[in-house]
Amino acid sequence: MHEWLVIVNPNSGKRKGEKDWKLISKKLVEKGFSFSAIFTEHKNHAIQLTREYIAQGFRKIIIVGGDGTLNEVANGIMTQDICKSTDVEVGIIPVGTGNDWCKTYGIEHDYDKAIDVIYKGITLLQDVGKVKYFENDNPLDRYIVNSAGIGFEALVVKVTNKQKEAGKSNPIAYLYNVLKYCFTYKGRNVILTIDGKTMQKDLYLCSIGICKYKGNGMKFLPYAIPDDGLFDVTLINNAPVRKLLRYINKIIKGNLHQVKFAQALTCKTIFVDSNTEKLIMEVDGESLGNNPYTFEIVPSAIKVIINTKSW
Repeated sequence: MHEWLVIVNPNSGKRKGEKDWKLISKKLVEKGFSFSAIFTEHKNHAIQLTREYIAQGFRKIIIVGGDGTLNEVANGIMTQDICKSTDVEVGIIPVGTGNDWCKTYGIEHDYDKAIDVIYKGITLLQDVGKVKYFENDNPLDRYIVNSAGIGFEALVVKVTNKQKEAGKSNPIAYLYNVLKYCFTYKGRNVILTIDGKTMQKDLYLCSIGICKYKGNGMKFLPYAIPDDGLFDVTLINNAPVRKLLRYINKIIKGNLHQVKFAQALTCKTIFVDSNTEKLIMEVDGESLGNNPYTFEIVPSAIKVIINTKSW
């Protein structure tokens, strides 16, 4: 059996996964990797493939894709019962649009450099999050590798994903939609229970995560440490549009200490609901379900191959 399983998402990065696979596979062979490659065929297919190939004995996985494919592979690892989740080693060759998870670990888009990171094999036991939510009144759950968002950013992700599906997206689509919808979006009245303490706020957005970046490099969770056993949470209170516009650049760059209506905190559990509003959520760039949402941290749950620590 080959040592590595390579899961390729052909649709990542406006089909860069498919277009560049011949080049990437050639570079893997030249570097001495022994691998079997499989292409995903539909949404959530990587979850199924990961489970199947772990059952066949694979314990080393390379992803050729983006944040969404990484999330699916992580969910496959976390939901299989063949071995411990930390027995499986995961590296990534980024070909997605945002590749925000990679930014925390200094993994570059350059194929040679990304492959070299995997070859060197420096690993970290990263925390993951788990969120319980509802879809048409059915309870579901999902593991989080990078971050989740509720409120304004979930709307931006939803709109951006529709543009991707229609073939109308580009690398700055997320930023464009942030600037476009900040004029019309109204905050939501939200009930939060954070490590057992309940509060009620009019929130513009609630960002919950493991790593620092989202939305193609926006530093919404600037203080996140991926292996500290804690969620980082950024809360942006509802504010007039003129204030949001004044501070939007500071929020994007992670200078939350300079934003009076922003709050950064850490926790192990967080419950999010509303008595008056339907809330939407995104997880690692995918739109999912409806409230109430219950988040819990799973410490040191997945073994990932990294380049450097940025914390």
